[in-house]
Amino acid sequence: MWERIHRLYEVHLARIEIGIVIVLLITVIGLSLLLILSRNFDFQFGDPSILNRLVFVCTFYLCLFGGVLATRTSRHIKIDVIEPYLPSSWSTRLDGFLFLVAGIVSLIIASTATRFILTIIEPGASLIPATDDWYLRERLWKWPIVLVFLLIALHFFVHGTRRIRGIEQHAKDEL
Repeated sequence: MWERIHRLYEVHLARIEIGIVIVLLITVIGLSLLLILSRNFDFQFGDPSILNRLVFVCTFYLCLFGGVLATRTSRHIKIDVIEPYLPSSWSTRLDGFLFLVAGIVSLIIASTATRFILTIIEPGASLIPATDDWYLRERLWKWPIVLVFLLIALHFFVHGTRRIRGIEQHAKDEL
């Protein structure tokens, strides 16, 4: 059973996350190209304000999902204050504990984002004022934020438990 869960996490979920980043990157590049053609060469492909907004939103999600990949590989931003002065075993376990705390914080952010989407954003609100297209619904475009923070929490919990159990060594021990 643990082997199947390990494979699901390490292989399948990783492929999905990388696939999302690749699709977002291609989308941002394609939409940016259309926007450049629209602005500079009088090539009209839909409403430029919609293209501009979609480029912004997709770039935002590209950055968020990049954060998911950084957390998966434990290459997120981290500030070490006392860790360099601790013995390696303590340092690794402290790291694990802090990862678990970061996972809890990420769950709180996901929960808060869910409440925000359901209570603050009107069901019919659109990313572009005066449009009613289903694919421009603001609620639809906000749900990936919840997904991102759930994935980040999962990665923090996995790294935290592995470090506390001593399965995953601290980065400086691997050098």
